[in-house]
Amino acid sequence: MPILYAPGTVLNSPSGKEYTILKAGPRGGQATCFYVQDQNGVELFMKMFTEVTALSPEAAEFVERQAHLLRILHEISDFVCVDLDFFMKDGCFCKVSELMTGDTLEDRLNRAAEGHTWGQEDRLLNASVLAFTVAEIHDQGLAHLDLKPENCFLAERVIRSTGERKPVVKLLDFDGALIEGAPLPPTYLGTVNYWSPEHTPGRAGYPPRKAADVFTLGVMLYEVLANSYPFRDPSGYLHRQAPHPQEVAPWLPADVSDVMWHCLAPAPDDRPTSHEVHQVLLGTAEVPARLRATAVADPSLAAPTRLALVADGRRIRFWKDDTLTRAGVRGLPGYEYVDSQQAMIRRSTEGFWAAHVPEATNPTCLNGLPLASEGWSPLKQGDVLEVGPFRVQVEMEWDRA
Repeated sequence: MPILYAPGTVLNSPSGKEYTILKAGPRGGQATCFYVQDQNGVELFMKMFTEVTALSPEAAEFVERQAHLLRILHEISDFVCVDLDFFMKDGCFCKVSELMTGDTLEDRLNRAAEGHTWGQEDRLLNASVLAFTVAEIHDQGLAHLDLKPENCFLAERVIRSTGERKPVVKLLDFDGALIEGAPLPPTYLGTVNYWSPEHTPGRAGYPPRKAADVFTLGVMLYEVLANSYPFRDPSGYLHRQAPHPQEVAPWLPADVSDVMWHCLAPAPDDRPTSHEVHQVLLGTAEVPARLRATAVADPSLAAPTRLALVADGRRIRFWKDDTLTRAGVRGLPGYEYVDSQQAMIRRSTEGFWAAHVPEATNPTCLNGLPLASEGWSPLKQGDVLEVGPFRVQVEMEWDRA
């Protein structure tokens, strides 16, 4: 059972450090988190693991693994969120890390999808730093295995070439990382939409290793540089059903597009290394001949960047997998007929899709016909979604510069 410490509770570490609980943080299936303050007044982040405890059969291996990670991550502390302490309290393992504040890469991508400016120069800078960081952890014998925009914080840093201070990515959450030569950790999960083909048990290449990071890096680069999620359907990543990045973002250099596209190869051996990706993004090397595109996808596969539901002069925008909710459409005519969870919206390279939430009180209708709760219905320009008297028109929006 997770332990819920009250604010003001003091925890003493065998290292001699003292941590005072400030407030509870996020809770998940494997850990309970707290915001803490050390004896010097520095605010930090503490994770108390609940999945692996002192009585777990794998406890000794878990402790050894955390100590190994602590040593490795200190070698590349400029580019990752650093773990500062690891100890046991009340039968549970606790890990204290630096506190990351501000935007995540996911926040920045969401705001860009809403129309906020995020220039290509800053996008390329963050893409290059991300690729460099992945290459650095690979050099240290680690595979992260849970790369995703949510695990990248944008931290202010001085850019050596210009002297400017800019927010650039810093990678965190190595709890599921694989140490070279070791089995998958007991806390390993990964994240849907950012899995590689070999994340799936039974697939060739399982269990995932460094090449899996390169695949997920390719997905994230696609989102950052091409402003789009690459796959046309939920299982597309198994078959490379993605258009060449230049089809979606014609402003991208050919070498950058080629290396991104080959990151998404279903077979691990067909992907570039993280170092090759970084060098191409940095412009210090040409894309290797084996990674040049041999085919270009059909331009018609380029998907809209955003879905807008339009009514009464308002536009409700979706730019990723999300849910149509009453709170999201509050104030529009008939909004009270929309349930707290009414319909699911899915985004892919092919476009946007919708499905009814079975628990919703009223049916969701597309062009007058009820949406199914099993399977996905494609949304097209000019479609009409209705829930009772609530009625919105579907409009697609594209970014091209």
